[in-house]
Amino acid sequence: MELSETQLRSLGSNPKDSPHSGKATTVKLLVTGGAGYVGSVTSRLLLDAGHEVTVLDNLSTGFRAAVAPDATFVQADIRDAAQVLTPEAGFDAVLHFAGLIAAGESMVKPELYWDHNVVRSLALL
Repeated sequence: MELSETQLRSLGSNPKDSPHSGKATTVKLLVTGGAGYVGSVTSRLLLDAGHEVTVLDNLSTGFRAAVAPDATFVQADIRDAAQVLTPEAGFDAVLHFAGLIAAGESMVKPELYWDHNVVRSLALL
């Protein structure tokens, strides 16, 4: 899958720069939920574009095998993101994909989904 010029610009890369010219801008990114489908595909595309990716996932619904081998993997809950997301770590951005997604279950267990998708997300702020 190729990224459009607009997508590359949004990732901080100039599509006119050759990857061999040394001019491409790279960013250091933390991807939460990077062992799930959306997070793992996003991580792979970012790595392919030359960016540095750290995946944070507790593997409650994701799979370790889905994490790209060239990404740094941290098995932890997003409630513990502060241990990874320090000023010294030098992350440029966080892409937050961690959460529960089963609509039917969310109707039966709304408190679980509130905790996972709202309360835990607040830990990133």
